[in-house]
Formats: sequence, structure tokens, C-alpha cells
Amino acid sequence: MTQATQSFLVRRTCTRKSGNPDEQGSHPLESYRDLPAYVLLGDPGAGKTEAFKLEAVESGGEYIKARDFATFEPKAEHQDKILFIDALDEMRADGGDGRTPLDYIRKHLERLKLPRFRLSCREADWLGESDSAALMRVSPDGVVVALHLDPLTDNDIVEILRHKTSVPDPAEFVRKADEHRLGELLRNPQTLNLLVEAVEGNEWPQSRVEIYGMACRQLVGEKNPEHRQAKRDKSLSADQMLDAAGYLCAIHLLSGVAGFALDEDAADSQHFNWKELTSHGLPLLAALKTNLFQRDGEEQRIPVHRSVAEFLGARYLAELVENRGLPFGRILALMTGEDGGVVPDLRGLAAWLSVHCRTGRPILIERDSLGVVLYGDVRNFVVDDKRLVLNALKNEAQRYPWFRSQDWTSPPFGALGTADMEPAFREIFSSPSRAEADQALLDCVLDAIRYGDPLPALAAPLEATVRDVSHPPTIHKKAVLALMHVVPSSSSILLKLAEDVRDGKVEDQNDFMIGVLLRELYPHIISPAQILDYLFPPKGRNRIGMYFNFRDYEIPVDDLTVLLDKLVQKHAVLKQAPYEHRLNDLTGELLVRGLEAHGDIITDERLYAWLGVGTDEHENSRLEKEHVEHIRGWLVKRPNRFKAMIEHIASLCAEHKNVWYCMSRHTRRLYGSFPPADIGSWYLEKSITEQQSELAHYYFRQAVHMLIRDGGQQNLTLTALEFLESWAGAYPFIQQWLELEPDITCQIGDRNGQQELVLEERKWKLARQKQKSEWISYYRQHLASIRDGSAYPQTLYNLARAYEGLIYEARGETPRERLEDFLDGDSELVEAAYAGFRHALDRKDLPTVSEIVELVLKGQEHYICPTCLAGMNELYQSNPTSALQLNDAVLSRLLAFRFIHDDGKDCAWFTELIQARPALVAEVLLAYALPMLRAGKEHINGLSLLAYNEAYSEIARIALAQLLEGF
Repeated sequence: MTQATQSFLVRRTCTRKSGNPDEQGSHPLESYRDLPAYVLLGDPGAGKTEAFKLEAVESGGEYIKARDFATFEPKAEHQDKILFIDALDEMRADGGDGRTPLDYIRKHLERLKLPRFRLSCREADWLGESDSAALMRVSPDGVVVALHLDPLTDNDIVEILRHKTSVPDPAEFVRKADEHRLGELLRNPQTLNLLVEAVEGNEWPQSRVEIYGMACRQLVGEKNPEHRQAKRDKSLSADQMLDAAGYLCAIHLLSGVAGFALDEDAADSQHFNWKELTSHGLPLLAALKTNLFQRDGEEQRIPVHRSVAEFLGARYLAELVENRGLPFGRILALMTGEDGGVVPDLRGLAAWLSVHCRTGRPILIERDSLGVVLYGDVRNFVVDDKRLVLNALKNEAQRYPWFRSQDWTSPPFGALGTADMEPAFREIFSSPSRAEADQALLDCVLDAIRYGDPLPALAAPLEATVRDVSHPPTIHKKAVLALMHVVPSSSSILLKLAEDVRDGKVEDQNDFMIGVLLRELYPHIISPAQILDYLFPPKGRNRIGMYFNFRDYEIPVDDLTVLLDKLVQKHAVLKQAPYEHRLNDLTGELLVRGLEAHGDIITDERLYAWLGVGTDEHENSRLEKEHVEHIRGWLVKRPNRFKAMIEHIASLCAEHKNVWYCMSRHTRRLYGSFPPADIGSWYLEKSITEQQSELAHYYFRQAVHMLIRDGGQQNLTLTALEFLESWAGAYPFIQQWLELEPDITCQIGDRNGQQELVLEERKWKLARQKQKSEWISYYRQHLASIRDGSAYPQTLYNLARAYEGLIYEARGETPRERLEDFLDGDSELVEAAYAGFRHALDRKDLPTVSEIVELVLKGQEHYICPTCLAGMNELYQSNPTSALQLNDAVLSRLLAFRFIHDDGKDCAWFTELIQARPALVAEVLLAYALPMLRAGKEHINGLSLLAYNEAYSEIARIALAQLLEGF
């Protein structure tokens, strides 16, 4: 295989579909290692095999092909290993019962006394509940989890392209792919590689059939060292080689054999001796030595990938039908089962045959319309054939509305989304039927429009579908995505739709539509100053989804005042909402930035209002601890502003029926900030000058409290008492207060509203305790994965933040004290957290330095960051030598994390690493800081950390010099 097609492996994630919200979502494949048994499902070429091979190595398991496992006697050593049984779909090739291959696998698992296992299969070839139920009988715990391999992420795609010498500029390659409407092909490793092969020379095809055709021509002409002899043969044309490869691939698929033997000694039941084939004069041996085939064993070859075999096999069979007189019925008989449907293993071959063979196309569309769309390419079908596809899909939906439930892949439907299909689509939009079958067909059409050519003429029916409440939420979601594809961001349609969703005129369950619309319209159509007009409590508690990611947006400093004023306006509504992390995080971030930028110049009234956006209906803080600490620090540096807030609150409470209660309640907006050093005397002065008697008494009380605090005792010191008596001599009303309350203590009772306040605080504390119990219960459920560091990064993230004291509910002087407070004294959980921090350094899904930098440039961070920093701190404290001997890849990631989280505090491992590995530190610093400078980031933690530390001035000087040169 050429260097361009060799795959750089990236860590893959998968999605588990479950009724339990804690189990849903996308997570790294390795996070499921504790499961006794699972099935990994994915599209052709998605990367199941490579993911299995890597996971087998890293988990100490055994990788084995399903065909081999079912064919040969199981080995005794397999009994004690996790078995990774790959490619069940490749066994289901005959026209018999598709369950038979799985029965062979089950029989061998049972003979091995039910070992832990993993099984992979194509989505389209997995028989759903039937297969799951069959496997449960041989699962160690009677449970089989279905995992769906996720498409490649944007970062995955760029990282793979960076490792291809034929792609000098990955970002430009991705841009061109999107421009040619082929960006979705990059989500699949196989089609990504084929696209790279196909566009060498900058020839960008418009369809999958062109991509496969061009890529196969390149693959057949490029030889690896094993194929040097074939390379010398100049007499063979590319078409001859492709015909030979197609003949071999057709035999491979229709017979169900694994491949071919180059020598008779290498032949077995799964590898035909190529010499025994009727070649029809085709150069079979030469074809087997091209990059269209790969090694399967000594002197054994198999197709480079099943989807390539399906394309080439169908190409050859179509030639036999169209030009050589082979009756299509003979081929159809080989591909269909007793019920007339295409057997699962041959759906890809049938789909490509529908592309290459016009004669058999109508029959294939009728037999497997969904397979024709998903595994072939209908883009170049004539319009009558495309209409046949739609009609067949409708017939399938009428038979079973959930016919797509085993494979919800959407991008291939884009091949139907061409201009000649507009009339057909309009007919479907105009249908008044809301039957399940019609909604299922509409679902397919919306995917076709979203992933097809831009069809602006369909904007009106799409908008009508979005607004039509008679459609289910799934249709609304797809309709809005399709609408965004056919109209530009500047279209007034999208802005009006966003406004109507915000105002409740358009139904939007789970805030999906508003989320995607804001992402599309912000900041060019909806400005930063307008964005908070769309802020409201989410419909699902603690739901992130497509909405509530505003912290990721860049907010100009000049817009902060407008945003905070809007938050003030919305406070009455938002404070009634349940505790919601994303809302509170956003509010805290805006408030901290707003105070730093504008807090010194705004009025006291405005400052008081701003401080209130972070409190609930009881004026208790609902902000994260890190934001509370920032606000406290800001107030401590401004003693006069602190006093001004007290005076402003007093002016608001002066007419209140219970002044003491009012003052106690509203001073919570100061977030527990430590008062100025002279606050005691200031309170006394206020008690003398204040005209409102209740307020004057309140000030006096506060002065007494400050005197008690300064005395360091539970009661007033003798000196403080003498001081108060001297004041009382000059001011009779103070003497009266002293005589009424000679012990100068605060009695909790009905008087002065204290009982009401205490009851309110008790209610708030009970709610907090309930919330703490809920998250501790969650951690207990995931104790094992927390201990070994494989838990979801979000779970470890919260524990690491508690370790650092960045969560309000985690108080204490040391990390252990904070964790114990956060976990309510559960020692087993605390120890598991410490172990998990350390083991997190061994995770295989840690982001690379470049990925870390990319996230920082977007204003984001990886959830695993604080966990790794906590783990490194603990490892260094227990074993400094081992910590500094971690491999360079891990150390580089830790350095990047440290540069992001420079808090100005000493860090022992970081200090020593700079001295011991200056070259590594400088390398990561450059990789981190240079993109920041180019992006115009003014503050770079890594630079400030080094440049202003005298002990490291030399490395800082060198690094800065290189940065300036690179910049």
C-alpha cells in the first residue's frame, strides 16, 4: 500500500445506546474494557478491525477472525484471555440461515467455558435483538452490550491527514472536500484514504463511484515490494488488471472464501489456489500482487478492504451481464435468500451492482432499496431510477417504519439530493399524511437534502416542516439541519426561526434547534451583544446537548457590560431554574471578566445588580468555587467598594419591614468576601450617623461582631468592652443597646428575622446535601473505573477539581481534606480517586499537544487535563524518579496542561523537569506558544511562567528568541 493510503491510527470512540443516561454518550473504546462481552458495530471501512487489533494488544487479549474462530478447534489458552472476534459479517455469505455462523461461534465460546469476548460486525449485517439474545447465552454475565463505532472527529481527520505525505496542507484538503460536498467521506477511514488516493493531482470527483474508480486505478498501478515482479510487466493495462481483480473479488464475495493462495501449499478451505480458477485469460496472479490485495498469511492474499472488493466485484459482474450475455437472474439467485431479499453479507455487492448494471437496477432497488442507498452510489442514477428508490423506501417503511433502526447512517442519502429530484421531494413535503411510514420516508428525504447539493428552492417547504407541530421532534431536528444546508447563514429565514424558537412560537424539545441555529448565526448574524436574548433555562436539567455552549464563544470585552446587563434583566427568570452547571459556569465567567474589565467604573447600583446574577432566589451563590474566589479577591482589593455595597444594600432595606433580615439576605451578594481591616470602626461610625434606627442598630451589631472577630474569642475582650463603654458615654442610644443586651450576643429567635433566615439557610443546606448524596451514589456506581483511571473524563474531571479546591462543595486546607469534604468522608472513594489520578497518566486516549493547543485556541480544555495534573503531583510526591521517567509523549502532554493551568504557584515536578529536560520543555513551549501568538492571544501562561522566573531565565530567553523568529 502506498504511503498515502497507510493509516495513522487514532483513538476511536463509540456510542452505547441505553435507557440509562449514565451509560449513553460517546466514549473511548478502551473505557469499556470492564464489560464481559460487547459487540462493536460500524459501517464498512469504519475501522473496526484496526480498533480491535489495537485494543487486543493493549488489554492483553487475543485477536482472531470470526471465520477462523468458527472453523478451527478453539485453543486452550483462549480460555483465559479476552477474545476479540472480528468480522462476523464476512461469514454470512451463503443463502442459508444467517444465524448459522453465529451458532458456530457460540458453540466454541461455550466449549471454552464462556470467556470474556468482543465481536465485531457491520451495522447492516447485525440481526439486532435476535443476535443479541443468542449471544447472551454465552456471555459470562448474561449481558451483551452493543457499541456503535463513531465517525472520525475533525481532529482525527486532521491528524490522519498530517501523517500522509501526499497531503501537504490538511486544513486545505478538508476545505476542498467540503467545497466539493465530499466532506462526509472523511469521517470513514477507508473512504478518507480512497479520497486521498483519488485526488492526487487535484482532480476532485463528485461522487463515490468516481472516487472508488480513481482510487482503484491508482491502487492497481502502485506496487509494494512484494509485487515488484508484476510492476515490470508493462503489457497489462489498468482495465485488464481491474477486470482480473473484479473477477477475484466476485468469487471471494459470492463463495464466502476469505481469499486466495499464491501457492498450492498455502491453499486451504478459506483460500482458493488461484491456479484452479477459470481465468478467462485474466492476469490473476498479477492482480493478486497489486495493492488491491493484502497479505493474509504466508502466500495468501485477501482484498485490501471489503468495500473495494464489492465495488470491483460488481464492476466485473455488470460487464458479464451487459456485454457478455450472462443472465442477470443467475447472479440474483446467488445474492438472495429464500425470501427473495439480498443476504446481509452481499448487500454491498448488490448496491454497487445497481450502480454498474442498469439491467438489474430496478430489481435490486426493489429487493434492497436501503442497501442500494447506503452501500452504493445513486447520485448518477437517472431521475426515474431515483424515484424508484424513493418508492421502494416508502414500501419498506410501510412494511416496517423502523427499517433504518439497524443503521441510521445519513450521509449516503446525499446522493439522492440533486436538482432533478426537487419535484419528487415537493410531492413528499406536500403530503398531509402523518403516518409512521410517511414520516420514515420524509426522514430519508431530509437526509438527502441535508447531505446533497444545495437546493435553495426547497427552503419554503423545509421551513414549513420545521414549524409544523404535527411532525415528531426527530423530523423537526432533521428539517432544521436541512434548511441550514440550503440557505446561507445570512438568510432572514434562519434568524426569524431562531427568534420564534426563543419566543416559544416554534416547538423545540430538548433545545436542539436553538442550539444548532445559534451555532450557525453567532457571531455574524446574532452579535455577542444579542446572544443573551436567547438565554433561558434548558429543558433538561444538566443537559448540554447542542445548546448552552456559550462559554466556548469569544466575547469581546466591550460587549461584557451589555451581556451582564441582560443577565440582570433575565435574573428573575433564571434564578428560579434548578441548579444548572452550564448556566452557572457561563454566569460566573461573564461576571468575573466583567468585574475585571469594567467593575471600577460602573455605578454602585449597577455593580450590585451584576453581583446578583450569580445568586439564586434566596440570594445564595450558585457559582462555581473558582468564580466565587475571583469575586472575593476583587472585592478584597477594593475596600471602599465593599463599603459602598453595604451602603447601597442599606438604602434598599431602609423601608423593609424587617431590616435585619433584608440586610442579612442581600449582603450574600458579597459572596462571603473578607471585609476591610477597618470595617469595625466604619460600622460604629455608621451606627452614629444613620438616621434609620433599625439600620443604626444593625451597624452597631456588625461592629460588635468585628470586635469579637478581631479579639480572637467567642465574646468581646475586656479591651473591646471598655472601648464600647467609652462610646456609650458619648452616645446614649448605644448605652441603651448595651443595657438591653449586656452580653452582646446574637440570640436566634423570632426577633429581627433571624429565625426566618436560619430556616431558609437550613432548607438550602438540605438541598445541597441531597445533591451531594446523588453524586456520591454516582461515584460509588463507577468505583472500579475511577480506581483504574478508565472512568469517563468528566467524572474524573470533577474529582480533580475537588482535589484542587475549585468546587464550592470541596473545602479544606489540603487536597485530601477537600476530597473528603467533597465525598462526604467516604474513604474508599477518596482512595479510589487518588489511584485514578495516577492511572489516568496511562490512558491511551490522552489528547496530543496539538489537540490541546487547538482546544485552547477555541477557548476550551480537555476534561482530562486537571486529572492528569493531579496524578502527576501525586506520583512526583511519592516517587520523583518514576515521575520524571514517564515517556516523552506523556510528559509533553503534562507540560502543555501545565502551561494552560499556570496559577502562579510553585510546582515541584515542573520545576525539576525544566532543570532535567530543558530541551523537552522548550519544544512543548514552542508548540504551545507559537500558535497562541499567531492567533493573537495576548496572555500566554507558559511564557509568563518561564520568562519571569530567574531560575529559568536562560531557557526562557532561548524559547522566546525562537518564538520571535518563528512568529
